[in-house]
Amino acid sequence: TLSLRSPVLNAFLVEMILESSISKSTFSELFYLLQRLIPSLSQRKLKKYLFYMAEYDLISYQGPDQIFAITDSGSNIMKIIRKNKEISVISLE
Repeated sequence: TLSLRSPVLNAFLVEMILESSISKSTFSELFYLLQRLIPSLSQRKLKKYLFYMAEYDLISYQGPDQIFAITDSGSNIMKIIRKNKEISVISLE
């Protein structure tokens, strides 16, 4: 039997891609920005993340302009991430 499993993605990288996609970024812009934060990030790994995030409707690829943009679903995930960070900061104080 064929078993389909959801990919395991790094939450920090997903968050950074979503954040960068708010301002609509090209692959090169995303790669440059993210590689500064995560030097070990390869183009292949970023492509994999972008593929899965597009499949899960967190970002969209706008082919004619060759840009990645955050979707409504991605914006909702960003709100959840930010809320959870606020809760974590409050818990530490």
